[in-house]
Amino acid sequence: MREAVRDTGIQQPAHDSWYHTIATAPAIEERMWAEQQKALQSYHSQDLAWRLMPKDEEDEAIVRAHFPRIVFRNRTGAEATLDFDRIQLPEWSAPIFFKDIGFASEEDAWNLKKRLTITHTPPGMAKDVKVKFYPGPFTSEKGALLMLFGHYYGRHKTAEARSRETA
Repeated sequence: MREAVRDTGIQQPAHDSWYHTIATAPAIEERMWAEQQKALQSYHSQDLAWRLMPKDEEDEAIVRAHFPRIVFRNRTGAEATLDFDRIQLPEWSAPIFFKDIGFASEEDAWNLKKRLTITHTPPGMAKDVKVKFYPGPFTSEKGALLMLFGHYYGRHKTAEARSRETA
């Protein structure tokens, strides 16, 4: 096997290639390279959104492109919102910023519904506050609040860990 790789005959460029016999080969190759470039740019943009802790509007725009604001509604029409950096329920006076969350857990409650518990330190307070709620009734066209909270909060924790590594 190694001898074949080192064979100088194999390493020479082809003189009579099929490429020149197909009239549309350059256009096909150009389209394939354009698709490959687009896929790489998309992957890079998404990867960057997962690693970036926004420091300015430009960074924020990159993250928001992949983690836009989502509005969820329950059966009564009450709205909950999820942004790349916070969650807000209708009964809360202020949003909970992901940076203030010390612990978030999901558990099955006695009524067989999922309950989300968020322990956070609100701005200006010294003590942690524990908030328990049932996200199940809140849905949007993008999905359920519980699932998307996990996705958005997971992005935040990933970016937070990455920024500590590079600091």
